[in-house]
Amino acid sequence: LSLPQTWELLHVLESISFVQPNLDIIIQNLWEQIVDHTHTSPTIQEPQQRIFLHLDYILSPEMQDQVDNYQEQLEQLWRIPAAGVVQFEYWIAATASKVQITVYPVCLHYLRRAKYLSAYGIDPQGNITWHNYRLDRIASEKLQILPWGDPGIPKELKEMWHSGNLPTPEYVETELEKAWGFNFYLQRELLIIRFPPAFAQWYVDNTFRHHSFQRIAYEKLANLITADIPETQQQQILDIIKHRNKQDIYYQAWIRTGDINVLMRLRDWRPNGEVIAPLSIRQ
Repeated sequence: LSLPQTWELLHVLESISFVQPNLDIIIQNLWEQIVDHTHTSPTIQEPQQRIFLHLDYILSPEMQDQVDNYQEQLEQLWRIPAAGVVQFEYWIAATASKVQITVYPVCLHYLRRAKYLSAYGIDPQGNITWHNYRLDRIASEKLQILPWGDPGIPKELKEMWHSGNLPTPEYVETELEKAWGFNFYLQRELLIIRFPPAFAQWYVDNTFRHHSFQRIAYEKLANLITADIPETQQQQILDIIKHRNKQDIYYQAWIRTGDINVLMRLRDWRPNGEVIAPLSIRQ
């Protein structure tokens, strides 16, 4: 890289280094490279930074260190070919209580101001399934690594390990592609939402939410409803659209029902965005 390119890269990496703590090593190397250049060419000065990244990360410095420790443990575990299972205590916000979690860790995500672990195993309700865990809600000082022979590992996970069918990051990516919502293991339902034309022009059109989030003509709504919405809800939804303005703007998307990230976006659009389906979210 040229020196100006190195400066640009350095600023970008410094902005996102909290996502991957190992970036600190790269940043330090870049600083050393720049210092060497400026020593040999003292007339070269740092170009004025014009582009800034502002990414929310809501954790205190102490909690960031703890989360980084969990992340480092997971990354070390994933370097082992026969990576095992992790066990930890986890805070449940709704009940302010702790539960023990035993899961096979699959991948990490940064989303909406926090880091999450997508994992398969015993979830907070005691079921064997997928779940996303916020790293800052882990109550254990360290993750406990369980070897595959440990009796605490669920039988289903051991069978998946023996058959070579453990969950993969590719599966998570595939499920995320199927519907709008980070909690990819939730039920998938069709969203239909209505906007006034002026609002849609400035706040919805030409924006990306999910590849299934697409504009649909009013005339096509009836066929869409009868094709992709449960029969028990169809008549009520058809009655709703009969009383709506044909000149308004309508969008459709597949969403994960109950996903807080989708619900927050729909709330942000109110009162200009009317959810027509699913009925559970409309209500």
